[in-house]
Amino acid sequence: MTQLVLTASGWLNAWQEGIQSFIKEVVVKHKARKLAKQTVNELSKLSNRELSDLGLYRADIRGIAEKHYQEEVNQNLRGWV
Repeated sequence: MTQLVLTASGWLNAWQEGIQSFIKEVVVKHKARKLAKQTVNELSKLSNRELSDLGLYRADIRGIAEKHYQEEVNQNLRGWV
């Protein structure tokens, strides 16, 4: 009987940790998407001349923002507490 209780407890703990991990990952990805969207919106407001001064083309804005925040998400997941 004790073994059954310990086994069930282990399953519940593993399930709980899995759910917590999933929720943390969703939150981090949501923040990254929000920051990427904000970056795209702010860079889109700049003129072509201002973008050129930064070394960017208008067509590169979305790709640069998404790549930057995708990498940041991966770094954050390693150190998530």
